[in-house]
Amino acid sequence: MNVQPTGYVDRVTCDTITGWASDEDSSSPLNVHIYDGNAMIANIYADEYRSDVGYRSFTYTIPESYKDGTLHRFRVFAINEPQGKNPLLTQGSFTFACGNTGAMPVTRFYNSHKVAHFYSIRPEDEQGVTRKFRDWEAEGTTFNAFPNPQDGTIPLYTCWTGSTHDYDTDPAYVGDQKPCTENVWKLFDVYQDDGPNRTPIYLMYRANKDNYIFAVGRDDVQHLQSTYGFSKVYTDPLFYAPNSLVSEEITTINPPDDTVTPISLDKSTDETEQKNFNQASFLLID
Repeated sequence: MNVQPTGYVDRVTCDTITGWASDEDSSSPLNVHIYDGNAMIANIYADEYRSDVGYRSFTYTIPESYKDGTLHRFRVFAINEPQGKNPLLTQGSFTFACGNTGAMPVTRFYNSHKVAHFYSIRPEDEQGVTRKFRDWEAEGTTFNAFPNPQDGTIPLYTCWTGSTHDYDTDPAYVGDQKPCTENVWKLFDVYQDDGPNRTPIYLMYRANKDNYIFAVGRDDVQHLQSTYGFSKVYTDPLFYAPNSLVSEEITTINPPDDTVTPISLDKSTDETEQKNFNQASFLLID
């Protein structure tokens, strides 16, 4: 009697697929096939040690080429020994979409003599600003934003008033407290509305120092109020920042919603499958 193998996909991230597979009919590590749609992309062995399943676990490193922001349908099968039906692992069918969001880290600069802050998304400003304007010091990354417009984003504008940088998503309101001494310009693009994996950014003002600063979330608002005396905070967030530079959307499809029929494969005789195996763009083998 041929007992079908069993197994489980335990975890999927933008970097790896981990799980285990076992077959009562075989004492050897099983082959595990991974598909994107109908194309097999990898053949790996479930031969890693884990305390709960022994030498039956596996880890598949997802190639960078798949982190393109588009939706992929992955399926993970255990290969029967001896030859037979190759079942889909439990939680072995899922959609995967990972990729760079287009966001970049924003650096905050501080001028202790003028008691003023400045923000820039340009990587070259990390050294350029501090080298050209010696009174300004880089304080590190504070949040993320976009160098170019994206779906759902709006521009953030600023200007120098002679003592501080003022900010607003509407250029008409930049410098409303104190007139700009130079032209208004766009810093970067930000989310206008709240959404998944976004942090609210509040604009705060310290009147006695004539200084604007951004607070990242409500906890930062309270910290700036209690520690540095930023007395004014606008009730609503001025904009929202993406929490990560990488988007991650992974959805597990469980039966009965998934009606995938397990695929029977014979690597030695099935020419079509063998051709797909040979032409796969990448393989993980031991």
